Amino acid sequence: MSPWSDIDLAVGDICAAGSPAAVLQCISRYPAPLADVGLNVLDEIRVQYDRPVGLSDHSGTPSPAMTAISRGAAIVELHITLSERMFGPDVLSSLTVEQFRAVADMREMFGRSLAPKRELAAGTRVTADMLVGKKPATRIPEADIAVVVGRTLVRDVPSDQLIAWSDLHVDG
Repeated sequence: MSPWSDIDLAVGDICAAGSPAAVLQCISRYPAPLADVGLNVLDEIRVQYDRPVGLSDHSGTPSPAMTAISRGAAIVELHITLSERMFGPDVLSSLTVEQFRAVADMREMFGRSLAPKRELAAGTRVTADMLVGKKPATRIPEADIAVVVGRTLVRDVPSDQLIAWSDLHVDG
């Protein structure tokens, strides 16, 4: 519903205020026909705003969310229903619990966790240049890098192992 100029202004205002921002593709039709979901816009949003991108999906099927995740979406907003037999305006645009679980599993498979670029010894104070994002998203999310930087490792972490919260000293 918004032209690029409106999005430019909104993102600019949010960023000028010093607030973090992500930009999501969304179609305002419920349920959204698959042909209109707009997955093709995700890369354009990423380039235009240099911000995390995402999809606000109202298709009622898991495919657009799974595709967005596989294309690097940082955020996927979905509706969920406990039963397809429920009544309400959002039921047709919602996923069942089983479909939602499949999307979550996909997110875990395609998401990234923090890992050391090289083996790090216990007692090392972690810096950003020591870390890289690796699949799967089963440990500390790549997005939490700012929380990890500055903390001290309590044990050795090999380069082929994802970092766990238990590997880090609580007080940093």
